[in-house]
Amino acid sequence: MSSKVTTQNKNTYLGAIEAGGTKIICAIATPQGEILTQTRFPTCDPESTLQEAVHFFQKNLPLDSSLTSLGIGTFGPAGVNPALPNYGEILATPKQGWQGANLIKPFTNAFPGLKITIDTDVNAAALGEGINGAAKDLDSYVYITIGTGIGGGVVINNQIIKGHLHPEIGHISIHQEKSDTYTGACPFHANCIEGLASGEAIFQRWGQKAENLPPEHPAWELQSTYLASLCQTLTAVLSPQRIILGGGVMQQSHLLPLIQQKFLTKSANYWQLPPDYIITPKLGTQSGIIGAIQLAM
Repeated sequence: MSSKVTTQNKNTYLGAIEAGGTKIICAIATPQGEILTQTRFPTCDPESTLQEAVHFFQKNLPLDSSLTSLGIGTFGPAGVNPALPNYGEILATPKQGWQGANLIKPFTNAFPGLKITIDTDVNAAALGEGINGAAKDLDSYVYITIGTGIGGGVVINNQIIKGHLHPEIGHISIHQEKSDTYTGACPFHANCIEGLASGEAIFQRWGQKAENLPPEHPAWELQSTYLASLCQTLTAVLSPQRIILGGGVMQQSHLLPLIQQKFLTKSANYWQLPPDYIITPKLGTQSGIIGAIQLAM
């Protein structure tokens, strides 16, 4: 539930949206980044979902004030390069009905002159953790979310890495264990890391959601093996100062120690990394919306 701001002034405000695959978080913040109010609701079809977000800002802006800038961190793949014609569009997503959806027009139609900055939800979460979270005071790190899918944001020398598109860490190919006969959840690449270790893969392989599987379930031995392999690949290629593993699957407290131990075994202490090299987010579920505010700022 959202709460209406009643303070009357003529100030300008920032808007922020974390558009995830299953839920949307919207927030209104001061120009300094202080959150005044926020709400969340399920991700449905593009038209109704985006219109609900528009209504949130229309109803909850302080009286006699205006929304001047909006930051959107969205599930991907998405057009995040302002120089390309697909900027602000959802691209080849498996999420039904969303491919080609334009994230900009509903808000510029409702708020003429609104400045909108769009990036991926994982890049936004990486920004958020860099502000006052698990990556504070670091200049090179990786944020991975393991939820319905798997995505990653990469910060190197205090810059989010983007090129023609954005990093698609979830679609990195990894070695599939011989004992694992599952064909993979990814409709594009089958047994990429998203196909083998996402929340959807867990559900399809075991018939239950991650939160319903007990710590002793064999799912976690396999899950930690795959995620440790991903961390080893990211370390070898990017040499980050830290890897942050977030998302709904990582809310199972027994999983992180398994990943850390398997990573040490796989890497054979080659990099001599600190014990807090692989950790979970410090901002919890707020990483993405805080990062989206940074995009707006």
